[in-house]
Amino acid sequence: MKKFFISLIAFAGVACIICCLGIIAFGRFVPFSVRSNLPYVLGGVGYSYTRFNEAKEIDRNVDVLVVGSSHAYRGYDPRIFEQYDWKLFNLGSSAQTPVQTAYLFDKYIAKFRPKLVVIDVYPVLFKSDGIESVIDLVSNGELDEELVRLSVAQNNISVYNTLFYRAFADAFGFNKGFVEKNPSSTGDLYVSGGYVESKGRFKGKKEFKATSYSFLPNQVDAFEHIIAKMRQRNIPYIILQSPIPQAKYARVTNNAYADAFFSKYGFYRNANEVLKLPDSCFLDESHLNQWGVNRYNEYVVNLIEEKGYLNVKKREYRFASKYE
Repeated sequence: MKKFFISLIAFAGVACIICCLGIIAFGRFVPFSVRSNLPYVLGGVGYSYTRFNEAKEIDRNVDVLVVGSSHAYRGYDPRIFEQYDWKLFNLGSSAQTPVQTAYLFDKYIAKFRPKLVVIDVYPVLFKSDGIESVIDLVSNGELDEELVRLSVAQNNISVYNTLFYRAFADAFGFNKGFVEKNPSSTGDLYVSGGYVESKGRFKGKKEFKATSYSFLPNQVDAFEHIIAKMRQRNIPYIILQSPIPQAKYARVTNNAYADAFFSKYGFYRNANEVLKLPDSCFLDESHLNQWGVNRYNEYVVNLIEEKGYLNVKKREYRFASKYE
């Protein structure tokens, strides 16, 4: 029996070593498209690597801090806010749920000391498990203790593999000197301040499936954590739902439920109910393109001015407010 346990322990040790070497080999040499259990991707699709490196280097306060999903980093252009003498930084990341927003908020709020926080909410993500977002953060963010805890809490093999490979890559300098291609192969352009500019056109889609929003308890808890932290620090904030194509929005059966939920936590506006943007203002079935951002940001600036959150010093407006 003793020999059996010794053999078992030895086998487990060898298997562990082989598994670790396999993860390293897969991450280093196997194309991303065929390693589904190791979705580590430096840079990703939303310039997270560049954004979080820029955030790390910033040594000044900002007027407006934006948090949220890709709707955030594709929806709020620092160049437009600069026209009003407002410094904006966008901490959005792909598929970011409230759980990951809470992590980023806790990490950066003291550093940025914003005069106003814009929480961009996409109700779909309140029922997400957050795995995609955590993998993006582990691949491209700063690997700190809290991010490790956030990753372990997911208890997901893809997250574990990504976390292990990222730690190994850092230890051996695999990513040293990495620079994301800008613009990307798809035409996306990273703009300093965390924004991603896109000028593609949504071709439109005749039919969207009917859907409804539901909110997971852990996502609600995380959202309430963010609100509580801002209230403790006396930081003004607004909650915004940025536009999606009208045909898609119309197929959500409980938009009023989502609006009522967010309204409980402070000043909230659902831009879908106000702007009614045409399909020409969208990149795809979920995100604004540059022309849509111009129109949406004009609305946001006016809203901030109207509510007196920041003083406006208007300059000549350089960005078109409609699709040309």
